[in-house]
Amino acid sequence: MKKIAVIISLILIIFIGYNFSPLTPKGAIRIKMFFSGYPKEAITTKIIFVENIEGKEIYRVLSPPYEVQTGTMLNRWIVEQYVFFYCANYGVG
Repeated sequence: MKKIAVIISLILIIFIGYNFSPLTPKGAIRIKMFFSGYPKEAITTKIIFVENIEGKEIYRVLSPPYEVQTGTMLNRWIVEQYVFFYCANYGVG
């Protein structure tokens, strides 16, 4: 029983580590969404690559979170690479 718990824990750590890693563009978006107050959307949403403009990657989020303060859907994200880490910010437009 203890071995099963260890194996399941390792699988969860690997899954979360890969999906929420700042070493990948999609992971950077998920981290930003999670710490911006949208943990459910960070885990469940699908992220697709749109285009690359001037070294910045543009991503579109399907079923994006709704930001009440500005009244907008956070569906466009701009990802920039710094050395080997990625940083995501919400993009207007």
